[in-house]
Amino acid sequence: MVKVFRSLRRLVFYTFLLVLVAAVGTVGLYSFLVWAIRGQKVAVPRMVGMEASRAVEEILKNGLTLTGIDDEYSEIIQPGCIIDQNPLPGTVVKRGRGIHLTKSKGMEELEIPSVVGQLAEDAENTLMRSGVRRGQRSDAYHDRVGKGRVVVQEPGAGVRGAKGDAVNILVSLGPRQSGYIMPNVLGMNRISAEERLRLCGFSRIDVREKTVLDEVAGVVLEQDPGQGALVYLSSPVLMTVSKASEQPQTPAPVIPDTPARVEPDLIHESQAMEEPTEPPPTQIPTLSVVKVRFLYPLPTPKGVGWVEVKMETRSGLQTVYTGVHSKGGLIEFEIFTQPGAVFTVYQDGKQIGTRKVE
Repeated sequence: MVKVFRSLRRLVFYTFLLVLVAAVGTVGLYSFLVWAIRGQKVAVPRMVGMEASRAVEEILKNGLTLTGIDDEYSEIIQPGCIIDQNPLPGTVVKRGRGIHLTKSKGMEELEIPSVVGQLAEDAENTLMRSGVRRGQRSDAYHDRVGKGRVVVQEPGAGVRGAKGDAVNILVSLGPRQSGYIMPNVLGMNRISAEERLRLCGFSRIDVREKTVLDEVAGVVLEQDPGQGALVYLSSPVLMTVSKASEQPQTPAPVIPDTPARVEPDLIHESQAMEEPTEPPPTQIPTLSVVKVRFLYPLPTPKGVGWVEVKMETRSGLQTVYTGVHSKGGLIEFEIFTQPGAVFTVYQDGKQIGTRKVE
């Protein structure tokens, strides 16, 4: 009996020992398998923004492989750097997994279109359709390019540029008008005043009448612009002429039978109402007092600046010239003015010189 009990106890002990060894082996095997499996996976690194060569090194360092590199335009990423990757950063993959990269070619190049001669609004639409935008706009007078049309552009047509680049344009204000000094027509009769203005070159002459007591009809009482003002031949001129008032009729006086005495030194009514004779049209003076050719060299620093010339006469201060000029260029124009007139030159809002008409 004792021998049987001891044999049974040994059997139980060895069975337990065998089960324990099997359990430990199973746990160890499981741990080994988990370690082995996890050791074969890796998180994909972030390579967007890296240079392509560095990105390839990063792929190989993590046990991954490169399957290919595509090239695309980018307005953000510098040329030669990575725009996109597949799989995305942080994705857990097995070692040896292939990674596909997309590299930047930089901004897409395009050809700047020509907008010279187009209206400013049409030019802006042309630039937008071509992938560029309108930059700075400047305006200046031009004798040969119509008002509102593009005179020049920078960069010029055909130049290679990037999408979104700015193109600066210079737009024409049309031909510059010559300035004149307004003549005086006050006190002249209407017909002579209109003839004088037309001979001077004015075409827009308006007349209004004003009733004035004890005033001969048809005499110029007011003029706008006034004498001495700076005007252009296209400027409107308004004259106010007198209109005789309607006097109420009075009963005729009773004439006595005896003849009235006539004083020999009295002037006849018809003679008193005679208007003075006007000089022939050829004797009518012209608008100008002095014709001046204005020349002024600008300072030499490079670039483009806004130029303005103001003229001061006995009639006041007038702006007679504005425009865009290359610094170091020459201002040149002709104008009729009065002796003693002073011209002041401004560049970009700053006074740079004066000239006086002797």
